[in-house]
Amino acid sequence: MKFTGIWQGKAQKLRGNGELEYRLLVDEGGQLYVQITGNSEGGTFSGDMAFSVAEFINFVGSNRDPEEKPKGIVIENGDEKESENENDKGFLKAIVNQLLPGMLSK
Repeated sequence: MKFTGIWQGKAQKLRGNGELEYRLLVDEGGQLYVQITGNSEGGTFSGDMAFSVAEFINFVGSNRDPEEKPKGIVIENGDEKESENENDKGFLKAIVNQLLPGMLSK
């Protein structure tokens, strides 16, 4: 899968201090993805993955196990996999809340 970068932005974290840096990407089919690229304060993230915005909204809105992590695409090889990082879900929530205010509950 090939991605094209279309925007770079920053979002405030939902909890704690600091800002997250991200890139908006689109795939060949025009689907919108987020790649987390930076964190001004503590906390690791999966910077090698792109997460579909639409799939993440569905993920948050469904009644899933709270321990379940979002799935994303490994940018380097196009493989889909579950995030292995505990922070990705919260960081993505902060970014999507900034992009689409009111779409997700905090």
